[in-house]
Amino acid sequence: EIRPESRVILFGDDRLLMEKASRFNRSFFTFGLNPENDLTATDVEDAGDSGISYVLNYEGKTIPVRLNVPGYHNLNNSLAAASVALCMNESFENIKTGLERFKGIKGRLVPDALPGDIILLDDTYNSNPSSLKAALRVAKRIAEAEMRIIVGLGDMLELGDETENSHINAGRMVAEAGAFSFFAIGDHAGLMLKGAVEKGFSPEKAIEVGSNHEMVDKIFSSYLK
Repeated sequence: EIRPESRVILFGDDRLLMEKASRFNRSFFTFGLNPENDLTATDVEDAGDSGISYVLNYEGKTIPVRLNVPGYHNLNNSLAAASVALCMNESFENIKTGLERFKGIKGRLVPDALPGDIILLDDTYNSNPSSLKAALRVAKRIAEAEMRIIVGLGDMLELGDETENSHINAGRMVAEAGAFSFFAIGDHAGLMLKGAVEKGFSPEKAIEVGSNHEMVDKIFSSYLK
């Protein structure tokens, strides 16, 4: 429970969230890309797997920030972290230093450069539809027209009644990302592959595997073709 005198930090770009929050008599601190927020980011530049740069804006003060983690979701995450720090009266300079020192968390969309010009995007820790969408967006941004996107997915857990639709949609997102090949494992592998094929993905390149080792072997054989 939040004390009445406490400030509530909210993602101000989410209209539904702000509409719900407006019913409560609380002091809000908002962040996002909308200039009406208390804390905003401008001049955003996406450098793919190298990260994102932007200018942090608060009460007329600005400071450039260069994140060393990829994806627009990390832009919003960094604004949320900066908002907490500002509400604790931390300086702009210390906030910049802290954000730029962050190197990501293992299993949370951390790029890993492998031999042979391979970039591995590891998003295996507690994956969910939102994180998958972010991962595929980053993969598409990195690959552009020069690299193949090879996707290997396992089951997403704890989705309740949304389990079936979420796994079908996962396959659809893979197809929309322009993947070269798609490998799936787990109880819901068939649903993911079904979603991809329904979205126009080649059935020959939508492959169910029975083990992690089989997935690795087939991914590398797919890449080397």
